[in-house]
Amino acid sequence: MNQKGMIIPILASIGVGAATYYGMRRNGNMHPIATVTSALRNQMMKTN
Repeated sequence: MNQKGMIIPILASIGVGAATYYGMRRNGNMHPIATVTSALRNQMMKTN
């Protein structure tokens, strides 16, 4: 995979990580796995 092909997955993973971090901060005591699941579900809904 060339460098241009690497940029998109890296940006996507950073975006998911940032969304997860924000979700965990906002929800406070929510379980991290549930936060990741809800963040991914929200992201899937936005793309469809």
